[in-house]
Amino acid sequence: MSDRVRSLLWWVAAAALIVAAVVTADWGSGGPATPPPARAAQRVTSAREVQDIDLTPRDVPAGFGQVTPRASSDLDPGDRLDLCGIPEPPEGRALAADRRAYVAADGRRIRTEVVAYRHYGADRALASLQALAATCARPVPPAPVEQPATLAMRVRSPRPVADQPAAGHRARGPLREELLVERRGNVLVLLQVDAPGGPLALDLARLVSLRLESRLPDR
Repeated sequence: MSDRVRSLLWWVAAAALIVAAVVTADWGSGGPATPPPARAAQRVTSAREVQDIDLTPRDVPAGFGQVTPRASSDLDPGDRLDLCGIPEPPEGRALAADRRAYVAADGRRIRTEVVAYRHYGADRALASLQALAATCARPVPPAPVEQPATLAMRVRSPRPVADQPAAGHRARGPLREELLVERRGNVLVLLQVDAPGGPLALDLARLVSLRLESRLPDR
C-alpha cells in the first residue's frame, strides 16, 4: 500500500472519530440538551406566610415587649407604623397583611408592617412611600456596613413631640424614628424603630431580609 493511500485512510479514520464524538455528545441522551424551564416567580399569598416573615418576640432585644390589641383585633393608632403621621402602606390591593409593635420601658417602639400585594400593588405602595418620605424625612446614606440585599428605602425623621415618651420614661438622646422598607417579589416589609442611635434598625432589617430571601427564592 502506497504512502498516499495510507495517509488518506488515516484522515478518513480521524474524521470518523470526530463525527462520532460530536454525535455522542449531542445525541447520546436521546436528543440535543435543552435548558430547564425557568421557574415561575414565587409569591406570598396567605396570612400565614406573611406572619412568618414578621418579627417575633424572640427577634427583638431584651426589654422590648410585644404590644397586644386592647379593644379590637388591630393595634391602637399610636402603636401602628406611620410615616409623617400618615398610616402606611396603602393596603387596597393587599392579599394579606400583618402588623406588630414592641415597646420598651423607656417608650421606644419597634413597629412593623408586612404586606403581600396582588398584581402591581407592591410597586405602587413603594412609590407612594418614596414620594411621602421626600416631603418629611431624610434618606440615610449608605454606611460602611452590610445592608440587606432586599433594602428598597431607608429614611430617618424626628418623632413628633406628642409621641415622645412620657416624663420619667425618657429615651437616651434625641428620639428619632428610622424607617426601612424591604421589597422582594410581591411583598413589602416596613420596619420602623425609635432609634436614638445604634445598629438596632439595621440588625432587624437584616433578619427580615433573610426570611424574605428564603421564602421568595426568585425575584
